Amino acid sequence: MKKKPTAEITTPELKSARNDIDKIDRQIALLVGQRLIKTKQIFLLKTALKIKLIDRKRETAVQNTYYKILKAKATRPSIKALAISIVTVSPLYPKKITKQR
Repeated sequence: MKKKPTAEITTPELKSARNDIDKIDRQIALLVGQRLIKTKQIFLLKTALKIKLIDRKRETAVQNTYYKILKAKATRPSIKALAISIVTVSPLYPKKITKQR
């Protein structure tokens, strides 16, 4: 016999914390959007200058920046995954390379 799903218990404190997270998520989305605009600018410049699109040293530096900021709050593998997700979210990022990660 299946149990009926129970309604999630919420408190004012839990609701407030979730509202705070929602605000932070909106800010993150706006920042990622700004990053995508810059990514496109870099893509166009590199393409025009015939510069290699992928710079592994730069990507490692981005990961290290995330790690320095978040090391007390998350594990290194999860920080690396986050950084890779943000770097590769651009539709201009070569899909062939994204699949190799």
